[in-house]
Amino acid sequence: MKRLLGFLASIGIMAGGASNVMAMTPINNHQKIDNNGIKNYNLKEKDRISGEKTLVFQFSGWIDKNKKFVGGDADYTSSLIKQYNDIQKWVVENKASNIELKSTISKFAATANYGRRQLINDVSWLFQKDVKIKSAIAHSESVGYGDYSYSNTVKILVNGNEEIKNFNSYGEEVFADFQLESKYTIDINFDYDVKNDINYTDSKYNSEIKLPDIGIKFSANDIETILSYSKSTYSNLVNKYINSVKGTSISHNNVISISKAIKGEDNNYTIGDKFQDSYIVTDQIFYVSFTSIDTDGTFNMLISY
Repeated sequence: MKRLLGFLASIGIMAGGASNVMAMTPINNHQKIDNNGIKNYNLKEKDRISGEKTLVFQFSGWIDKNKKFVGGDADYTSSLIKQYNDIQKWVVENKASNIELKSTISKFAATANYGRRQLINDVSWLFQKDVKIKSAIAHSESVGYGDYSYSNTVKILVNGNEEIKNFNSYGEEVFADFQLESKYTIDINFDYDVKNDINYTDSKYNSEIKLPDIGIKFSANDIETILSYSKSTYSNLVNKYINSVKGTSISHNNVISISKAIKGEDNNYTIGDKFQDSYIVTDQIFYVSFTSIDTDGTFNMLISY
């Protein structure tokens, strides 16, 4: 026990050791235009990534069977749902997180550039998952002299609670009929980070992380304590190895289990049963499973005595 206590003190778990400074791995290679029409621009290292999404609507409900503009209510719920789903698909595929909207500009195509207007309300809910769109209605009615008003209302459910949203813009929303017959677009510009997960299982002992031989073997709980302590050299080595394998930039880790490493005929390892906290780990090589508050996933790492 004295040797164990002395070892824990030597790595700073009992006496506050110094931590190492790690280099973060920059995220890159995100310059593309994907199938959902969202543009991604690769910026300088360590900068956030900028993206652009354009929503496109055609309010055909304002046109009667004789192709005459009559205004009233135009239901575009199905179109909005489809475009919301496209955004959600993009968020998942690109592992986008910390999305921050920079501008949201609306425009009827037939108004040329003077018709570009900033939306009044925040539309970040479009990037929030599990939003249920109940209805989306665009309304227009005559205000005289051949002009028509424009407004819209969107009803959504967030965590079971109904909220009222809209895509209304600053300024007087009055247009000619031919303008309201043209396509309505909303250009959304935003910045975001890429959230890489750490799902991975070592098949070979490549981490080179080795617990010192102090004449005793550690329990699973002792190993968890040694590797998880944020100011220890071991915790920094764990983060560095995970980042090198997965291209992430985590700075925190948490041990969730210690497991048996089973060596196959091909000399590769697979993960076996978990050890109980009090179990004395005598195997030369074993698995330690890590999670991180910085990202998703579990990294099963081979570590040795």
